[in-house]
Amino acid sequence: MTVISRFFYNLAKKIQKKYNRPLPAFKKQNSINYNKILILCTTAIGDTLLSTPVFCALRQEFPDAIIKVLVQKKFIPLFSDNPHVDGFIPFQKGIINFFKIVHSIKQDQFQLVLALQVSDPFPVYMTVLAKIPLLVGYSPDQLTSRFFSHVVDPPVGKHVIFHRLAVLEAIRPHHPVWSTRLILPLSTHDQRNKLQVYMKSGFPDPDKMTLVGFQPGASKQFKMWPVENFIMLGQELIQRNHKVSIVILGSPNEKKLADKITKGINRNDRVTSLCGLIPIGDLSLIVSFLKTLVTNDTGTMHIAIALKIPTVSLFVPTSHVGIGPIQDNEIHHVISRPRPCGNDCVTKKCSVNPSCMSLLPVDEVLDAVLQSIDT
Repeated sequence: MTVISRFFYNLAKKIQKKYNRPLPAFKKQNSINYNKILILCTTAIGDTLLSTPVFCALRQEFPDAIIKVLVQKKFIPLFSDNPHVDGFIPFQKGIINFFKIVHSIKQDQFQLVLALQVSDPFPVYMTVLAKIPLLVGYSPDQLTSRFFSHVVDPPVGKHVIFHRLAVLEAIRPHHPVWSTRLILPLSTHDQRNKLQVYMKSGFPDPDKMTLVGFQPGASKQFKMWPVENFIMLGQELIQRNHKVSIVILGSPNEKKLADKITKGINRNDRVTSLCGLIPIGDLSLIVSFLKTLVTNDTGTMHIAIALKIPTVSLFVPTSHVGIGPIQDNEIHHVISRPRPCGNDCVTKKCSVNPSCMSLLPVDEVLDAVLQSIDT
């Protein structure tokens, strides 16, 4: 634990002694009404999207409540049109931001916090310092669990969406069947004008070309299909279908990766790289014009799934059963292999077989893409 983390941990302990209280007995939960609820989801795009079924179910259970989400500031434009929440509180790291967020949370006087996905203890400390009495969900570590009114045990062998819904189930044990669909409303405001702007910058016309998206990057290198495989796939697709145009997506940090693929395919007239060029709020718009998306386990994959855009998703170190497509399965192709080393990859790093994604052959991925764009 760092010095800063230790400081906030001790400060939170002092506050907790005075204001925190245990979760009421489960048998009473369905009779309790919460008017102001805060959701913690401060990690990646995919994690936030996988939490949107909870947003929907929470609104169903508490139709008159004020529901807000603490989410990374840079991701807010992507989720701002979600119909089930009343607002977003921007999460940023840093001591000054920490106290600004605590002040913002405190002003709303929340009665309940649902921790759906947090990777460090600081969002938890914020809610304790804001004197919110009830905190339910998943703790980022054993030490931080002391601040929870109730720590949820994730259901074994279930998709991560059911893990998220289990947090809501802790306060609503008797409930109707909740939807597991990802929710990402696509704003139609100025859609055509935005497309024209991108087309002037080289984005292919989706009315004339068959757009195949490549998402070659990932949060960790061991989750990435080899660059050489993306190059071979791109070459084969262009050779076999004269209308295919490849659009490479990714963050600014993945620009070199995209440039290598573009150079390797060696068809600049049929390959467009948008790495680092798309504002996060426009990413769903660009994905919506794709005929299919070839993707590692990424947030972009979940965006496509939410928008009902066909995907060819690639899995070895992570499990498609737990994190892959769970809706509209007829339009999604999952290419996977068992982990060869038996490592569960929970630590999000691999020293045993970091190149296991190379087990997925180009021919198999190519067949899936061709099948997807022909339907």
